[in-house]
Amino acid sequence: MLISFTVGNFLSFNEDQEFSMIAGPSADHKNHIKMQNGVDILRFGAIYGPNASGKSNLIKALFYAKSAFFGGYLSEEDRGYGLSGNLAYRNVSGIQSTEPSRFKFVFSTEKGVYQYGIDYNTATLRHVSEWLVRVGSDSDELIFNIDYTNSDNNQFCSDSLNRVFNDFRLSKRRDSHNSVPFVLFYLSENDSLSEEFEYIFDWFDNLLVQTSVDDPLYFGFNPGFLDCLCDYLQQLDTGITGYRLVPVFSDLSEEFLHIEKQVFTPFGRLYSNAVSYDYSTYTPFFNGFSNECPYTLVSFANNIFVAVRSSDDGILFAELQFQHNSSNHYFSFSQESEGTKKLIRLLSNILGETSHSIVSVIDEIECNVHPLAIRNIISKFLSDD
Repeated sequence: MLISFTVGNFLSFNEDQEFSMIAGPSADHKNHIKMQNGVDILRFGAIYGPNASGKSNLIKALFYAKSAFFGGYLSEEDRGYGLSGNLAYRNVSGIQSTEPSRFKFVFSTEKGVYQYGIDYNTATLRHVSEWLVRVGSDSDELIFNIDYTNSDNNQFCSDSLNRVFNDFRLSKRRDSHNSVPFVLFYLSENDSLSEEFEYIFDWFDNLLVQTSVDDPLYFGFNPGFLDCLCDYLQQLDTGITGYRLVPVFSDLSEEFLHIEKQVFTPFGRLYSNAVSYDYSTYTPFFNGFSNECPYTLVSFANNIFVAVRSSDDGILFAELQFQHNSSNHYFSFSQESEGTKKLIRLLSNILGETSHSIVSVIDEIECNVHPLAIRNIISKFLSDD
């Protein structure tokens, strides 16, 4: 669970600003609070304020920090959050474009409470510093503190951790975009270290940030999920009562692989919609494919498609269309209302058996969606079910 997030020298944030999910002293609505590792944490939080007050910039800061953690694989537009974005805000809020941006997370996992911070130069896309602290009830314990500009200042809680870091520094794992993940990612992959690092990595992997309704929709599922999707949309009074899959005979592989490239870095998942679900009911389109075949719901060309990888490594596509009020007419995603489109795009943050382990961050959740639907969504986060 997210306890707090702090950002400084990024976009409109000059001085450090903290967003906290720690419960206040009020005795009301105790069911809205979950205690984990001795900390009372809110299940749901909301930010409100006037236009141009920095609400969306906080969401962008979360997304950017996660992207930097996974190796900085961002689109040119997303990279602009830090570079041109900081330059644009320089004269307004005092942002120093040549200085690193500061990001700090305090979060709770099954293994304990941690504080993790990175300083990252958004102009040069270079690491500056990184630290991890195990937060205790009586005292905190430094796990590592890395100064990427001067290795003499590095601190580690053990010699084995120091050796692993030296291996990381020598290898300098890079992808085709010349990106390097922060060392915490490397530690989570090392079998010689505690599984504690795996839990921390999983927490970041399950930090789902949706900055825009235009974020790619991409997640794997088993076919029965589509029935669950229709039930969900029907509960929210969208008028949808069924669906069908219309085979597409043109080759959409290039568009599909382009979306995959947007969604994943070589080191982890960036976008909120890249979530796996596990359902088991079949529909006619899937006959002939084993249960192990990866099915993917993906959006491009203004519509939503189901992609099925066949045993010969080919990819078959079908367009997902929706039936309204049990009529004989079906509508493409592009023909649905803006509110229904928004609800479908929020699927990964609302549905799925993984929903108890994710931190879901959504910008402008109320945009184009009926207030009663928003209430239904929020109630999911407030329940123990």
